Amino acid sequence: MNVVISGWGSSGDVVPRIAVGAAVARRGHHVTFVGNPFFAGHARDAGMAFAPVGTIEDHERLTSGSHGYKLGAKGAHQLYATHYFPHLEGFFDSVMAAAGSGPSVIVGEFGGAVAAEVLGAPLVTVAVSPASSVFARSRHDPPHPERLMPPVARWLARSGRGLALLYGLAALRDRARRKQPAAIAAPGDDHPLLRLRTHAGLPPQTSIRPRLAICLWPDWFAPPQPDWAREAMIAGFPLYPRPTFPTGTAAMSTEVRGDGPIVVTAGTVAGPQRHLYDTAVAACVAIGRPAIMVTPQRSNISGELPSGITHLPYAPYHELFGRASLIVHHGGIGVTSFALAAGVPQIVMPMRGDQYDNGNRLVRLGVARMMSPTTTTPRQLARAIDSLSRSRSVARRCRSWQSRVDPDEGLRGAAEAIERLA
Repeated sequence: MNVVISGWGSSGDVVPRIAVGAAVARRGHHVTFVGNPFFAGHARDAGMAFAPVGTIEDHERLTSGSHGYKLGAKGAHQLYATHYFPHLEGFFDSVMAAAGSGPSVIVGEFGGAVAAEVLGAPLVTVAVSPASSVFARSRHDPPHPERLMPPVARWLARSGRGLALLYGLAALRDRARRKQPAAIAAPGDDHPLLRLRTHAGLPPQTSIRPRLAICLWPDWFAPPQPDWAREAMIAGFPLYPRPTFPTGTAAMSTEVRGDGPIVVTAGTVAGPQRHLYDTAVAACVAIGRPAIMVTPQRSNISGELPSGITHLPYAPYHELFGRASLIVHHGGIGVTSFALAAGVPQIVMPMRGDQYDNGNRLVRLGVARMMSPTTTTPRQLARAIDSLSRSRSVARRCRSWQSRVDPDEGLRGAAEAIERLA
């Protein structure tokens, strides 16, 4: 079987797709990964052929935060218009070339989807988190909005029904104020996607639906809903590389892990991170806890680091999290899944996109607290770290969910599902 997988975005977006490709390749199939050359080594090390699109400088511009990311749908459109659509034709051409003339399965969106439509090949989409999937959207369990909410609303958001009620109340309020929902302009004739479809000899409106929409999370993190699209299939977390620490029923201790370091990470995409890291440093110093600050941009941390505080530009979560006593992070799905697998409490300080929804789902599981990355004080964060890391009830819940993490189910399930399309 020939499989072509395309991926674009930060490491949190691309590495799970590389992991899926690696799982398919291990089953004896030929897999080509199409993406930014920043990920070439990752793909080739995973046993795949690699087709580059764009330059490493393009990836650095995306992750530098210089695009001034806005929240909501308009922000997502801006991000794609600035960083993805200039390479849309490149993705299309590379997927077409990798597919060749024989039967193939195409895993991708936009450029990959247009290629699948031209080829008449089965199309598979991959969503790394519930809020990022258009096929796993539900009115019964809507995604958390891209903002922190006041206490009463936060309490309601701890269930899907409560969050749906909040959306309904907001709609009634807007109707009473005669406020119209923010509109996203319909794509004009010069939209890159429409130009590509015309170039490929396709009508403006797509007629293709994916044969499969893989959801890379377990059902206990975001349960399937009756109004999900029929193509949606839950696989599980794509823990890649595989954790070196015990997971599942092999890690059932309910002891509080209080002697390990606090790990602080805000992912690979720059944003309002200086306050987060500086607050975390001051909080850990105040309560005398060792900490590891993981960020590729040393400029995110002010001045010299005090004794007991270490900076690492990169750290393998699949190893480090097994030694941590608590993790402070931005709510990225990769950190979220490895922290659940490690069975450690989490403090989520979300900044954009699906991070708010991921954080809220961790709060529902009883293993995390959400706090602001820009207004939280060192004293507030110190209290939260001390409270969560010393709580036996939180430790029990962490171990309970950890016992349900199968480190192999996500990639195994995704690979088997793709294989069935051959």
